[in-house]
Order: sequence, then C-alpha cells, then structure tokens
Amino acid sequence: MPLPDKPEHGTWPLAAGSASPAGGSFDVIEADDLLGIGAGSAILVADDDASNRVAYEAALAPLGRDVVLVGSGVEALVTLLDRDVALILLDVQMPGMTGLDTARMLRDRPRNKATPIIFITGMGWNSEIVREAYELGAFDFVVKPVEPEVLRAKVRLYLQLQDR
Repeated sequence: MPLPDKPEHGTWPLAAGSASPAGGSFDVIEADDLLGIGAGSAILVADDDASNRVAYEAALAPLGRDVVLVGSGVEALVTLLDRDVALILLDVQMPGMTGLDTARMLRDRPRNKATPIIFITGMGWNSEIVREAYELGAFDFVVKPVEPEVLRAKVRLYLQLQDR
C-alpha cells in the first residue's frame, strides 16, 4: 500500500491496525525544525570557569563566529531570551544549575528544542550522565582537558550541517 503524500507540516496518518498513543497519527518533523536552521549564527559557551571560557573562545575564533561567553546555566537561559544561537557548548558540572538542568529547561522552550548542544565534561564518560544528556538532546560530548582542534572540528561539523 503506497504512503500518502507527505504533508508540509502536521501529522501523517497511520495505516489501519497501527498502534499509536497519539491517536492514529504521528508528527512530521521538518529538517529545519530538527536542526534549528536559521536560528542564529553565534556560539553560546556556558562554563563556570573563566579560564575555560577564554580557552574555548580562542579555540573557536578561527571559525569566524561570534562567541558569547556566560558563567552559568541561568546566564545561558537569560541570553537565549534575547538572542538565537547556532550552537551551545554547555559544561555539565556548574554550581547552582547544572548543564543537564540547563539543557532540560532549554528543551522545554520551543525556540531551543532543537538547538545543537555539545556538552563539556571533566567527569569522563560517566554512562549515567552521558545517557541523560543524550535523552535531553545532546548532539555530542567533549571531555576535559579540551583539545582545541577537537572542539573546533566538532563545532564546525554542526555549523556546516546547519548552513546547508
């Protein structure tokens, strides 16, 4: 049985006999919605350590993007009230609001539900944190100490995907 024409936005009907908790259809997600294309060009960096922020800014400078530096999850959220960004680098362990808590709040906002997040962690590949981060929509991880070339390559990849 052929599929119906793809709707521009909205939902696809399910075939007879298909089980769906959504009541017989599923949402259509456009690539632009998923990748956050057109959501800004700056890179937001949230890390409570000022020396890390300076190092990340220097590592990302060759990419030619505006790098917005903040020292906490709360500052990141406040920044995103007034500004769209292409990508967020988010430290996992920050005092007060952790990076995971910040990501959870970001994903609740329609404007930021698909903004790429690269988590930065000094805790290694802690499976519980990694799993939770990916459940919150993490796109990638960078482990401290951060190699500038690795950080730049990962950020460049996600920026290029959005620029297509």
